[in-house]
Amino acid sequence: MKVTDVIDQCKNLTIVHKRRITPDYAEVVLPSKDILYWADVFSRIFGEPVSPAGIKPSEEDIALTKNFGGIGLHETLYRKDFAGGTLLAMFWPWQDGEHTTLKIVSLTNK
Repeated sequence: MKVTDVIDQCKNLTIVHKRRITPDYAEVVLPSKDILYWADVFSRIFGEPVSPAGIKPSEEDIALTKNFGGIGLHETLYRKDFAGGTLLAMFWPWQDGEHTTLKIVSLTNK
């Protein structure tokens, strides 16, 4: 599965700003008021978050996301392993309470 496949499944959801979208990486800004709609789509694609907001992320999750900004206590991480790699999705709420950055990353097995 490519990152663009995930973005395609979210085409009916609001994106405030597209920072970057490639087959292996996406970074977009979405309205925080829509986070439940996004979470519903991501739960269908990824299953439940491996590190939900409010739960301290594991050392493995911190290490896995380090090159992409990391994952913290108030952020949400989804992970899906598949043949050939891993797909990550990270939701980072802004301090303004109105926006959330979403990063989706495809990691290939070497």
